[in-house]
Amino acid sequence: MKGYSCRCGFRTVSTERRCPRCRKEMTAAEWPERGRVLSSAKLTVNNGGAPERTRIVLVAIYDGPKLVCTSEDDLSVGEEAIVYREDGKWACRRERFEQDQVKS
Repeated sequence: MKGYSCRCGFRTVSTERRCPRCRKEMTAAEWPERGRVLSSAKLTVNNGGAPERTRIVLVAIYDGPKLVCTSEDDLSVGEEAIVYREDGKWACRRERFEQDQVKS
């Protein structure tokens, strides 16, 4: 995940090069596409009688910015999440491990 980092500590995935805190020029930075869930809330939208449910999640990217994303997974605070772009928006999910199949 690419973005910008400032000497004052501000980090962002925005394309804006000036820091909104101190107004100094930021430098290009790169972070892993994973982090810890800080907050998670269910959102239900009534769409003509058929409710649509999604989850809004705040993720602290490791050594990077905090991002708000949507998720179909029921992520809990403290859990690790993978963050990715989907249709131009940030989304996140729980990491899924394939279970090893033991042959008898």
